[in-house]
Amino acid sequence: MYDVIVVGARCAGAPTAMLLARAGYSVLLLEKARFPQDKLSSHYLHQPGVAMLDRWGLLDKIRSTNITPIERVSYETNGLRLEGSLLPVDGHTTTYAPRRFVLDPILADAAAAAGADFREGCTVTALLRESDRIAGVTYKTAEGQEFTEHAHLVIGADGMRSTVAKLVDAPNVIPQRPARTTATGKVCPPTSSCTNGPAAGSASYRPTTTSPSS
Repeated sequence: MYDVIVVGARCAGAPTAMLLARAGYSVLLLEKARFPQDKLSSHYLHQPGVAMLDRWGLLDKIRSTNITPIERVSYETNGLRLEGSLLPVDGHTTTYAPRRFVLDPILADAAAAAGADFREGCTVTALLRESDRIAGVTYKTAEGQEFTEHAHLVIGADGMRSTVAKLVDAPNVIPQRPARTTATGKVCPPTSSCTNGPAAGSASYRPTTTSPSS
């Protein structure tokens, strides 16, 4: 019997499990993949995320992977380019964009180091119900073995196509709002020399603006 079962051990589930374990709760962390495993998306870390990794004691682990630091960003849209330094959060202005096969194992290892029971290659197939609450999970290993674990709380952190969300018939809510980009920095016209591509240690964005559906 665990206090909490967290389903999904990537950049949402692993920190959740880590913080719960650090707070003294017994935690089971389940992940269907086996790390290291890449994903289609990378993971650009904004300054609040960098500051959070530092508070957790994980920022040096990210830096030790020889990842390229990002010192400046540029935004381009409709012939206008905005470029400048990043605003600091807790003194951090540098940011990073680690590949997921780098970031995810670091977060999962931190959860395990905090005391979470981390199990890879485990796919949740069902939720256990007691009266009107979820009381645990059933999962299968990569070898086809099936196990059941109970907990006071089950957290679904298993991504956009969440199995946990499907099993509880959670509504898929997508808020409609105008897309908006806000940036501070130097404004350069298209003919300026700063329209060249970003230098090493910078990031470039080309946002598009959409209107809310009627």
